[in-house]
Amino acid sequence: MVRSELSQLVSRYAAAVDQTKFGVAAALFTADAELVLPEPPRAYGPIRSIVGRPAISEGLSQVRHFDVTFHAIVGEVFTPSGDVAAIGRVSCVAHHVRDGRDWVWHLHYDDRYRCVGHEWKIEYRALTVDFIDERTVMTAGRPPER
Repeated sequence: MVRSELSQLVSRYAAAVDQTKFGVAAALFTADAELVLPEPPRAYGPIRSIVGRPAISEGLSQVRHFDVTFHAIVGEVFTPSGDVAAIGRVSCVAHHVRDGRDWVWHLHYDDRYRCVGHEWKIEYRALTVDFIDERTVMTAGRPPER
């Protein structure tokens, strides 16, 4: 049951980010959660720490400068740690499209989860970009500008 709930949690996070519902995504974290982000191309590993739901919502909103994002979860490993805690590693392929260009981040999250009441939340999430592809794409039925 815990694995299913954690899988739903990380899927809801990806969907909320793609739908630009940053407050919804931030609500999936504990009140004092920490999100640690990379800053590619300068740094592919997690270096920028954001703490607390309001700051996390603001930090996630940076994807607004893309026309569309699409996060596909391609792997999940969860390890319970007692009754109310767990750790996880989530692999993802995240598309970031703007002006006919797609920056495809192949990434993973290293997570800690906590059950608050009867609901699992993300307590800590560190994003590492393993590598980035760049390609030309079409969106909304329009060919890319050349």
